Amino acid sequence: MQLESMNPFIKKRSRMMKTPFPKRIVFIFLYSLMIFLGCAGKKEKQEILVKVGDRSISRDEFLQRAELTVRPQNVMDKQQVLNNLVAEKLVAKEFEKSSALLKNENFQLYIQGIQEQNMREQLFMREAYNKVHVDSGEVIKIFPLAGREYDLAFYSIRDSMAANKVQKMLADSNKAPEEVFDGLGDIDKVPRKKVSFMDPELDIIHKTLYSKPLKIGQVIGPIEIEDNYSLIIKVLGWKDELIIGGGQDFDKRWFDVTKKLKDLKANEAWTEYVGRVMKGKRIEFNKEVFNRIVDLFISEYNKKQSIKQNASNQLDDGSSQKLLDAEAELLDKPFFTIDGKIWTVKDFKKLLASHPLVYRDKNFQTRRAYMQQFRYAVADLIRDHYLNQKAYRQRLDKLPEVKRKVRMWKDATLAQYQVDQFLKNLSERKDFDPELMKGRDNYLSLYIDTLYTKYSSKIVLNEEVYKKIQLTNVPMFAMRQNLPFPIVVPSFPWYTTKNNIGDFIKKEDQ
Repeated sequence: MQLESMNPFIKKRSRMMKTPFPKRIVFIFLYSLMIFLGCAGKKEKQEILVKVGDRSISRDEFLQRAELTVRPQNVMDKQQVLNNLVAEKLVAKEFEKSSALLKNENFQLYIQGIQEQNMREQLFMREAYNKVHVDSGEVIKIFPLAGREYDLAFYSIRDSMAANKVQKMLADSNKAPEEVFDGLGDIDKVPRKKVSFMDPELDIIHKTLYSKPLKIGQVIGPIEIEDNYSLIIKVLGWKDELIIGGGQDFDKRWFDVTKKLKDLKANEAWTEYVGRVMKGKRIEFNKEVFNRIVDLFISEYNKKQSIKQNASNQLDDGSSQKLLDAEAELLDKPFFTIDGKIWTVKDFKKLLASHPLVYRDKNFQTRRAYMQQFRYAVADLIRDHYLNQKAYRQRLDKLPEVKRKVRMWKDATLAQYQVDQFLKNLSERKDFDPELMKGRDNYLSLYIDTLYTKYSSKIVLNEEVYKKIQLTNVPMFAMRQNLPFPIVVPSFPWYTTKNNIGDFIKKEDQ
């Protein structure tokens, strides 16, 4: 049987980069839909740090851009971070009407995808998270188990027939469940895992471990994670962190248990809501076209694997659309039918620009396994298409928090595009001196300085908010898994290393 870890959190070391970025980066994979910087359920008014004309940077946005992506080693100072984020807004403002990028259909669809992902998150908040409640009785029931860290052994089973066979073996009264488990493979090589209450395991795993007390040696499962994927778990032991009396430890655990239970309830409510939205809708694929597209996509996936690229982040670099463009005769053929509507390959290709495919399981060992995961990914894409319709009907695209996120990504992408164009045009000049670009304090910084001078009267800093901000120097890169756009914030805009722009910025009370 194939063995693998249940832990969705992964830490990696970064590759060497040409720019002066830190050699070691902490990669943070934020697994839950709504978990990052306490965004779940908060309706607090955004504190505006700095205004740049009709644009602004909030305190939270400043912290996210500084802490959840990698800054160059020579841009660690708080003032330098502010300089670069303001510079990004200035470049975007300068080209907000004239940039060729704004007319590009793929860019427009990309921004639309960012917007719709944020709308679905708000739909989750409205239809699930904000509707569920946890009472004290529920917390009291789970509280004693919440300090328990389990030591587990487990097998993953990627075959439904094998899972059924194991189920029958466990039901056989002639053998103890632990004997069945120990006989499934080499007992010395069974993967082990320690799991705590607040670990981001799958909901079904968490409920299995923490809904009621378990026994040492107890065998659980097979637990069906999805079609053809089950887990069987053996409890090897645990250690308990006891809390006697009240105090901060008691309050923290009470808060953690309440939050975890609310998350679990919200996920259940969301699953029910999505089920109602999709009730009666069934995808019927054109078998011939489906098989041809699968062959195209799996070939590209294998190519990326062969050159050791990280293919786990789907084909979200535009390669999937290029693959379909290369098969022009396919574009007008029907790909699938749902809810009485025929979707052509061209329709599917356009949808990919605003919603890259997201594979639930990335262990594509065979063509059959890839085909199944591809089918799931298309189904999830269509599910999100219908959720988008619900979100638009509720006008969630008009929410300030959605508009702010869209503005952040649009300005960041536009600014980077224009800076790249500036440097490209500069390098083609006859008087261009490459040596002057090494420090980035010459051509580019001089250009940024001209923008600061031009818009100085429109830059207003909230000095009180600014003084309270504290930054860490830990280089991090954050992603939310299982979303079409997994990167939490745009890459850091490295436009200048200067920290003396105070003369250009007005204080808010002026």
